[in-house]
Formats: sequence, C-alpha cells, structure tokens
Amino acid sequence: MIKSRGTALFKEEYPPVFGFQDRGKSPGGVLDRFSLEIARALLGTKNPGCYCLIFGRELEVQENVYLFITGAKYRSITCAGEQVPMNVVFKAKKNTVLEFEEKAMGFRTYLYALPLNDATDDILGRERGDYRSVFSWVAGDGSIRVLPGPESGQLSSMDQLEGTWTVGRNSNDMGLRLQRETFVPPENLSSMISQPVVDGCIQLTPNGPLLLLRERQTIGGYPRVAVVINADIDLLAQYGPGDTIAFSVVSAAEAERAFKAKRECIAGLKKALAQASP
Repeated sequence: MIKSRGTALFKEEYPPVFGFQDRGKSPGGVLDRFSLEIARALLGTKNPGCYCLIFGRELEVQENVYLFITGAKYRSITCAGEQVPMNVVFKAKKNTVLEFEEKAMGFRTYLYALPLNDATDDILGRERGDYRSVFSWVAGDGSIRVLPGPESGQLSSMDQLEGTWTVGRNSNDMGLRLQRETFVPPENLSSMISQPVVDGCIQLTPNGPLLLLRERQTIGGYPRVAVVINADIDLLAQYGPGDTIAFSVVSAAEAERAFKAKRECIAGLKKALAQASP
C-alpha cells in the first residue's frame, strides 16, 4: 500500500509469529507492538498494513487508504502538499506523496494503513490521545527499567548497569550494542553453554552489553545479566545508533504494575472508541 521514493530506509513490517522458537525462529515482527495495538484499535482491524520508516524524505501511497502515523516525530509531514497530523487517522489518495521534513525525536516512524474499502469514515479523525495519558506507564525519569537476569552475578552489582549508555553504530534490529567509557567487563567473563534468551535480554559480552530486540536469536552463549521489563520493550524502537539510553533496576512488583498499567491504557482507548461509535 506504501512504497519508498528515492533513498530511504523503509520496510514493511508484520505481526509477531509465535510457536517456532524451538526451531530457532524468534516471534520477531514489529518492534513497537504497543503502536500496533493502538493502530488496531483506531483502524478497527487486527491486520493493518504496517510500515517502518527510519530515514528518508518521501513515500508514495499506492492505493486509497486510511493512514495512522506514529512513533518518531518529524517537524512536518505533508500528504499531497497538505499538512497531516501524527497519531490521528486521516485519508490518503492513491499516487499521492508523503513528505517527511526533519526528524525531531525518536528513531522509527510507523505507518499503519487500511484500504478505504475495508472501513467506513467512522474511523476518520480517531486520535491516539495525548502522550501523558497514553504513556502514563512509562518511568517518570524516562529510563528503561530492568530486572536482574539469571547470570546477574557476573556483575559486581546491578549498579554497574544503571546510568547512561550510548547505542553503538553496529546495532540493528537484532540488538543494541551498548557502550560506556567507564565500563570494564569482568576479568573472568567467559562464554557459557548456550541458554534461551528473550526480547529485552541484556547479555554481557567482552565488548560490552548487548540488548536483544525482537529479531533476536533464540539462544545465546553470554551471561544474561539483566532483562528489560515487558512494559518497556516497545520503547526500545526509538533508540538508534548514537542515542543515549539510561537503565534503572526495579522490582518484579514494579514491573508487574507497569505491565498492568500499559494494558489498561489500551483497554481504556478501546472503551472510549466503543462509546464514541454511533
């Protein structure tokens, strides 16, 4: 439904596929599943077209669609020369051009599309809501929250992981390589018999921590010193090479509260949409 024009780092994304990790295939799919859930609610479908733009200025709409754009922010987005909003459902006609001017914040911009024939204008103008209400579950200091991993004992203390790190330039959809000048890996660090890993797992390698993302492998041979709490994994979509990321260690109880609060945000959005429907 959408294709790139000119030079762009742009790709079509898909929902996660579960049930194949025993064969070495992680569920994968769109990194920011929270944005996918919001798009499903606003567009009224479980299977919207999903696209991810990392950099590039122009995209072409290939059929008449409803569009919902979210994620990394731009100073300006226009469709056929007219300004269009983020986080609001709007119409885009076939062969029109979407232009993105100067990324202001974040790394990945998600575009969710639904053919006009698959819905009615009831969904036109539906909004995600303001950031504070939709992301009330995010840590107040903006940090990514983590829990100790099975091999956290490889660190002298979890304090070694807290604070700010820089995302390395050799990061990709499989994982973020983290760098910090003051970090020195333990002298006795060694590989181990490969063990299962999950989304958000932080492995300690001789070159520093490696934070695994959705397109990760299913097993790993380095110590799993920490894991990002379930609620915060989607936030990792907005970190790219050169960005700084801060971690804070939390309790299992806090991780559970954040997970529940996040689900309540989605449930609240669905309830509000149902009440607003004619």
